[in-house]
Amino acid sequence: MLSFILWNRDRVRLSLFAVLSLCFFPGTLLAEVIDTLHLGDSTSEKSHDFSGEPGVSEVFAGAMGEKCRRILPPEKPTWQSGSLFFTLKVRPQGDNYLSFRFWGGDESPNQLVLFVDGKQLGYRHLGDYDILHHGGEGPCPGKFYIVTTVLPRSLTEGKSEIRWELRMSGRIWSYGENFEQFQKNIEGASVGLYEATTHTDAFLPFAGKAEKRNWPRRLTPGSEILERVKVRVSRELESRLERKSPLTLQDAEYLAKGYVGDWTPVYRNSRVVDRVLEAGDVYIQAAAEHPELLCKDPRQYNSDWFGIAPLGEAVALLNDAAFQKRLDEKLSDGNVRRDVWADAFSQSLVFLTRNRRFYTNQSMIIDWNIYRMNRALRILDAEKALPEEQVVRYLREAMGCEPWRGRETDLGPEKPFGELFYETTSKGLTRELGYVGSYGEVLDWAALICLSCPEETLREQLRKMARARLFFRYPAADAEGFQAMRLETVIGWRDTTLIGPVVYGSRTGKEGDAALVALAAGDEMSIQAFRRQLADNQYWCAVEKLLNDPSLRVSNVLIGIPGYLAALEKPLAEPNLSSWRFPMEDAAEDFEFTDSENGVIVIKRGNERLYASLYWRALYGVNRLAKIHYLTPDCEWMVTARCDTQFTPSGKEYTRPDWTIYAFRPTWGVHYPERFSSLHCGEILPLAELPEPLRDWEPGKQNHWAGRGNTYFVSFGKYRLEIKSQVSGKGEISHPTF
Repeated sequence: MLSFILWNRDRVRLSLFAVLSLCFFPGTLLAEVIDTLHLGDSTSEKSHDFSGEPGVSEVFAGAMGEKCRRILPPEKPTWQSGSLFFTLKVRPQGDNYLSFRFWGGDESPNQLVLFVDGKQLGYRHLGDYDILHHGGEGPCPGKFYIVTTVLPRSLTEGKSEIRWELRMSGRIWSYGENFEQFQKNIEGASVGLYEATTHTDAFLPFAGKAEKRNWPRRLTPGSEILERVKVRVSRELESRLERKSPLTLQDAEYLAKGYVGDWTPVYRNSRVVDRVLEAGDVYIQAAAEHPELLCKDPRQYNSDWFGIAPLGEAVALLNDAAFQKRLDEKLSDGNVRRDVWADAFSQSLVFLTRNRRFYTNQSMIIDWNIYRMNRALRILDAEKALPEEQVVRYLREAMGCEPWRGRETDLGPEKPFGELFYETTSKGLTRELGYVGSYGEVLDWAALICLSCPEETLREQLRKMARARLFFRYPAADAEGFQAMRLETVIGWRDTTLIGPVVYGSRTGKEGDAALVALAAGDEMSIQAFRRQLADNQYWCAVEKLLNDPSLRVSNVLIGIPGYLAALEKPLAEPNLSSWRFPMEDAAEDFEFTDSENGVIVIKRGNERLYASLYWRALYGVNRLAKIHYLTPDCEWMVTARCDTQFTPSGKEYTRPDWTIYAFRPTWGVHYPERFSSLHCGEILPLAELPEPLRDWEPGKQNHWAGRGNTYFVSFGKYRLEIKSQVSGKGEISHPTF
């Protein structure tokens, strides 16, 4: 047995302290197989009373010489297919697991959903019980994967068999605000269905074959993409400079970035200053009649997170003696531009300070924009600006360097979670209730904060966060079969995909660029991760994808890339340390990583990898569930497992409503037709005792602690996973090394 204690920061905090126990048994603990249906095999299907409407599905030759079955798209466009029916045996007492086997190279955008007596198993969006399959890119080309879920005991208690109904539905757009936006029509056939098995343990062994893995290095595109970036950005800057109508604040920020970029056609062009001043004057004049414009700019995505910070960025970039003189010009109404702008920034600033949010990415974005507006206000009228220490404190809070104190009120900070809630864990992961994959990729926002504010504490925190995220990249092929590193999303609280995007040190996307993070962090690890992305030729591929998006949001990322790469030229030219590896690579040393505050465990043993969230989507109460992603060269497992959870009861309970979607969707008015009900409706979840500041929290509201236990235990094959947790005291941080 390997046991080690991981202590939190050297201060009291609302978090968890853990003992992670990993036992490796001499042999795998085998599940008792209760029943297996081989789909596509006529004898097996007949013995399981398989049936379906004509034309709903077909048998075809699948992978590795096996037959399988897939559901076909309906003749007329619609969001849902006809049904397939089959019967599987279960045991009448104890836990039952249901597993389906799929081929890792199959792709389909469509979802697969199971029903019993018209009631849906799992939730279609971010539920602790998932639907059978969310569709998407094939998660592991060349090998099979198994999707497993523990069945609700209310479904199997006292029964010896279950009659299942399987349907295909189209993909969903998770931000849709009504049914038509949320649920899309079916596109093509389903992924192939190979086997359905009921069994008694979370781990269902598989001894089948896999194709030999051979992922070549991507050869194209290459650095010629940089020239395409420059051509696009130059064209857009010149276009905005010549535009007859006033620019938006986002255009003004973009032009100002071009003004300080020595490679752009508008570098130090005085006409940029004219256009930026015009844009600011027009917008602020409009805000005099419509004050809400200082709080929410309709041209800005997530409008209530930014205020007029894009104009503030332009002020900071253009600020010199000549610009200062322009600020003192009188406007057409006789007022001085400096005074009018200062009042506008002051009002926008107050709005954002009173509307801070606690999800880490949102906190970072809002507090970064507070800082940018206050920086502009210091340039315009320093007496109206907030104290520098206050706005830097906001950044420290957003980055997890200090406790998050919440929105400002007339009586001071709101402190909704008391004095001890941090935006990041001791290990550097973000706090969105539990571990999140794509939603937790905030290194780009953290890098923007560090480039705006030079405080070294923030830079050190960026490095810690970048270190922690490296454990959640594992080797896998990209969409075209080339070698890459992928982000772990199977165990992500805010993820629905079975395979994450290609990510090395940091993502390159609409929010930021991987080169930016390497530059801002500046440490050897971040440089090496970016160098490896360049070596695998995956960086330019990511930038090329950005070029396909014509939005100004993407352009504001692209315009920084030439400067970032120029600044990194010397560090990237240093001799390569060939011994450096991502933690999850085959050649890297074995390790265990745990983050008890998020309830997540990462293990590498040779060429086997395991990710586990023992505290799994417990938004409303203790659900006794864990999520596991287990990767071997021959197969992968995505498992929702029963978790033995001990907790301190609060005396309060939460009853699952009749939702077929989950998390925040039902409150947004997205509901499926009346005939769909949930198999989970009516289950009672106890609430754990909450920390002192939250004792009056009502059941039915999402909460970091309502579903937390004191001890978690899961057996999975040869692994025994255990986390013991409690509110922690002082101690030292122990980090695995790599």
